[in-house]
Amino acid sequence: MPFRTVGSPGTLSLAEFQRRIQQQESIYGPLVALGCEGGSNLMTFEVSPTAPASRIELEILGEGNPPAKPGHSLVCTGYVVAENKTLSVGAYRKLS
Repeated sequence: MPFRTVGSPGTLSLAEFQRRIQQQESIYGPLVALGCEGGSNLMTFEVSPTAPASRIELEILGEGNPPAKPGHSLVCTGYVVAENKTLSVGAYRKLS
């Protein structure tokens, strides 16, 4: 499967970044990885002709393993920049 990595500025709020991911999923396909480099965010998508059935929800993570979120699956974790602050986040998707 081909993958596509897209950048996003680290000046967005976490909610705005989440909406950006959701918009990009409708173009490229499901999110598979998150990261940051040089104050910008990187989102990697598995290129697919159809968008995922449910939207990504970002949650700020604490130390240790990401918590289970009832009714959701963990897609990926990573460090991202929101409002110029580096955060550890988990990307969850609601189960169908």
